[in-house]
Amino acid sequence: MRKQKMRKPKLRLAEAISLGCQHAPVAYPDELVTRALQVVGALPLNLHDDTNYSPEQRETLSCEHSTLMWLYPWLNEMQLCPWCADKLYGTELIEHPFAKHVCSEETTLEEQCQWLLDTEEELDPIVSVAITFRSADERNVVLWTAQRQKLTLNAFLTAAVRLVLEHRLVLTEFADSANEAR
Repeated sequence: MRKQKMRKPKLRLAEAISLGCQHAPVAYPDELVTRALQVVGALPLNLHDDTNYSPEQRETLSCEHSTLMWLYPWLNEMQLCPWCADKLYGTELIEHPFAKHVCSEETTLEEQCQWLLDTEEELDPIVSVAITFRSADERNVVLWTAQRQKLTLNAFLTAAVRLVLEHRLVLTEFADSANEAR
């Protein structure tokens, strides 16, 4: 019943983790699950104030891992850790790289989130779209701009598309160049 009331999140898991880590530092791997749930509204931002919890959030508190897997069903797919090739399932996809590789400084949380984003796009093709840049420099400028705004590349590009749609912008410059390529 809880899951029917809770809406699917609009953010990718990696985006939710990144934003959640900006809200509060992470010391333990399972806190990444909590931070993601806080950002998507499945848990309140202040976990210590009992008055902030809705009934659904109280239920989520007792089953954070299964709630996250319900919100992001692609977590049910087995993946290999890109750093050590261990088989990972469920929220291990989040916790293992953090505990074994981020905490040992073999990689960074940003690199882990990028891997999660790539994995989600690969396993959830309904919501992903390929974007081609004219050059590596153009891609780097877009990445740099997104990072300056503390956004993942996916969140930045999604916001740009929403802006175009919301303001009904006409992108004739790109339409002309696309026609020339044909």
